[in-house]
Amino acid sequence: MAIKYTNPYGSANFNSFNEDKVAFVDKTNFIEVIDKLDTKYPILLRPRRFGKTTFVQMLDYFYDISKKDQYDEVFRGTKIIEKNLPSHNTYHVLNLEFSEIYGNTSAQLVEGFTSNIIDSITDFIDRYPEVNFEVDEYKNKTPSALINAFFTSCKIAFKGKQDLYVIIDEYDNFANEILSKNRDLFKEITNANGFLKAFYKAIKKHTTKVIAKTFITGVSSVSLDSLTSGFNIAKNVTCHPKLNEFAGFTKDELIGLIEKLVDTKALNTTAEVLAENMRKAYNGYAFNRKAKNTLFNSSMCLNYLDAIETEGELLNPEDIVDIACAYDTSKIADIFKYSQEYIRNEIIDDYYTKNEFVIGKLAESINLNLIENYDKDTVLSLMYYLGYLTIKPCNILNEVHLVCPNKIMKNVFRKCFTQALVNETTDEKALKFDVKNIKLGLADIQDFMDSVQQYFLLRTTHQHLLHMSEAYLVGVIKAKLESEPTLASFEEQAIHVPNHGEKFVDLLIDNKKGTCYLFEFKFYSKNNTLKHPNILQEKIAEATAQINSYKTAVEFKGKIVYSYIVIFEAANLVHFEQC
Repeated sequence: MAIKYTNPYGSANFNSFNEDKVAFVDKTNFIEVIDKLDTKYPILLRPRRFGKTTFVQMLDYFYDISKKDQYDEVFRGTKIIEKNLPSHNTYHVLNLEFSEIYGNTSAQLVEGFTSNIIDSITDFIDRYPEVNFEVDEYKNKTPSALINAFFTSCKIAFKGKQDLYVIIDEYDNFANEILSKNRDLFKEITNANGFLKAFYKAIKKHTTKVIAKTFITGVSSVSLDSLTSGFNIAKNVTCHPKLNEFAGFTKDELIGLIEKLVDTKALNTTAEVLAENMRKAYNGYAFNRKAKNTLFNSSMCLNYLDAIETEGELLNPEDIVDIACAYDTSKIADIFKYSQEYIRNEIIDDYYTKNEFVIGKLAESINLNLIENYDKDTVLSLMYYLGYLTIKPCNILNEVHLVCPNKIMKNVFRKCFTQALVNETTDEKALKFDVKNIKLGLADIQDFMDSVQQYFLLRTTHQHLLHMSEAYLVGVIKAKLESEPTLASFEEQAIHVPNHGEKFVDLLIDNKKGTCYLFEFKFYSKNNTLKHPNILQEKIAEATAQINSYKTAVEFKGKIVYSYIVIFEAANLVHFEQC
């Protein structure tokens, strides 16, 4: 088919979607949902690059009275225009966006914050010339003094009519960046006397006379205390059951988007198959424990669809990661900086033994001016807000179950826990795996396994033994193999076995010369040996049955395939066999 729509990845603005035939997922029905919430001042958090800013643009064009003449064209064909809500284009809208603020001192941050507000006010006055406000007179004032004076001018201009809508996008972006670099500076700007709290107090002050509504978006709750203690009438609706799908794509929404953006016939596939291929890499997000649908990360999806349309071929979704999402181990390491070591160890242990985390509730307002270190629930809550974890739908009251949403996030966690958090000693770093026979495509790889055994014996401490499992063993080996650029290695690699369906190889090493090495790992502790004398034989039989079926997978057609079973008792390699 001829592609008739433009991919909105990166630069498209909501107001031009219809005019420029830009493909988009219609989320306009959530405008009415927000309109009917039991608060006029909602705060809605989602991970980075999840579609929040597009939704903010949507709100602006729906409510802004100065854009009334554009309403029919901008919202043509959407769900909301069919409802003909009387609230459309009835407010004066002030748009604030705090992502582009930089500085190494409090004074620099105040200057950047003030400049940002001035730009927003200038834009506002251009749209509403009836507001008489001399911006230049307040350039050297505090942010709270500036916004307070501006609201007073609006009150005069509107003659007592309360119809100002304040939208704040990325409320926490700059504060989160500061926290990762300078905790003392973060505490200075967010404490009781900081400029942020005073700014939000000024907003609250004018909700009785001129401000009718606010809408605030961001990523995490780590800066929320400064906002809510100054603006304590605001309500965090992040986990509201009706707002689970306000950003991100459901599978049906993604299929509709694919049909507009991809020539599936040319790629010999269908929109449904393509969406299913993308599911394991980009899907899995839920923001309420009763969520009916999990969601795809919208930026990840659009980036991938742009890549396959540009290349003209299907690509592995796990290899196409939107770097703007900034999903990396350093962000997790930043969180762990503010927690004690035993909490880190508990979380690693939960990950490798349970594959999920259970907390009482998400931390909704984190005040680093009152606590020295994050507790376990706070660490896990922050990982949820940043998108590394997501809510696993369940019906258990007073519990929140958190899991990695997809394979990309699982890979980030494993890399973090095996490299960033379980640090290597100098001797461990110096020890390299013996992969010469793998590079040559030979079947005898005993030297490789001997070097793996030596490495685990060298690095094994009581702490490591606490986390030992099949997943831990594979994760550490995979992490070490990343230093071998001539090899490609994969954990839990999905393969398709005729008559058996989808299976997962614990570890796959591809020498990039036509030879693949498959490994099935089994692990048990020394205590299990005492309780079950035949456990080694049982593990060998189980691993052999699994690995023998893997060699026939369609992915290995035309390649030489060698397969092995690897059995560990604690840190000791007790059985290695080619099958």
